[in-house]
Amino acid sequence: MLGSRGTGVRLAIAAAALLIGTALFPPGEDAPRDAADAGVPSTPEFTSGSPEASERLATAETPASRAILVSSQAPGEAIRRSAAPSAVSALPTWAREALGADGDPAARVLMNRNSVLAGGELDARDLAVLMDIIAASGLSESSSPFDYDDGNGILEPWELGFQVWENGRLVLLATGPSPHFSFGYQLLGLPDSIGGLSGVRVLALHGSELEQLPGAIGSLEALRELRLHDNRLSELPRSIGGLGLLRILHLSGNGLSFLPAELGFLDRLEILNASDNPLTLIEDGALGLGHLRVLRLERTRRSQRPGTPTWGQLRELPDELASLPLEDLRVGGNLLYCAGGKPAWHLTNGSIASVVGLGAQRCGSIR
Repeated sequence: MLGSRGTGVRLAIAAAALLIGTALFPPGEDAPRDAADAGVPSTPEFTSGSPEASERLATAETPASRAILVSSQAPGEAIRRSAAPSAVSALPTWAREALGADGDPAARVLMNRNSVLAGGELDARDLAVLMDIIAASGLSESSSPFDYDDGNGILEPWELGFQVWENGRLVLLATGPSPHFSFGYQLLGLPDSIGGLSGVRVLALHGSELEQLPGAIGSLEALRELRLHDNRLSELPRSIGGLGLLRILHLSGNGLSFLPAELGFLDRLEILNASDNPLTLIEDGALGLGHLRVLRLERTRRSQRPGTPTWGQLRELPDELASLPLEDLRVGGNLLYCAGGKPAWHLTNGSIASVVGLGAQRCGSIR
């Protein structure tokens, strides 16, 4: 009896071990035996992030409970974590839609929700840039009561905002759990090292205090979606024209007075929202966007005296709009027909499915 009972216990333990092994390493995927098997490059290709950030990353103390194994701290190498990756289907809908068209179905997908990344390898180059972003605004765990930090008193780079990683590289960074909500960070600026996030496809830095962008933002050649709404930006760097793969650009709720001509180099751009900015000028060529489907330039407000209507000060729409494949045009709350502003209805040619704001604009009350 004792022998059969012992055999039963051993079989139960073996079955449990098999289940755990299957969860950690799906069929066809062996456990990495060393840094090379885990995909850690033996020689760094380049260094991004400030030297200070790299040094902090090298000397940072991390909780043992997180099972973080530091193979080497030279920039370009990785921090490995002992857990299984998430499925793409586990991502929030907005993130899955933003990444799905370009993502690798077989990629190891990691998230930092619930304070713990799902597993895999985190590239130290990207972690160093995240540390620079934290340092540039003096952020800490107390900067937001809503994000995914672990409460140990240190805002580690993998705890900043909402992150998605694929095969060890950061592909999505957001300052909130969705494009419609923010964790409440007060980002005051971005470091030049942000240009080192070479794998980022979605950057959503909305709902913060950014007043300017570094020129290095134009180095993010993989970027498909850039959300900067509800900040304090007064202008865009002309390097933004370097984002040749960008498809979605949200700029609403800032302090932009003009749209630069370099926007016209974004020949894959499909959605542009620059509403609720004090725009007075759209430079020639800025809207020469052959794939633009959605354009929103509503309420380009100006300062008003108490008791006067709040209408925008954009006076003209460029003629180049007539050649765009627009499906949705929204330009309400402007001065398009007032004080010398020329009529704009000729731009539509009746070909735009949804047009809002090309009616009469109550110009008589504008002073």
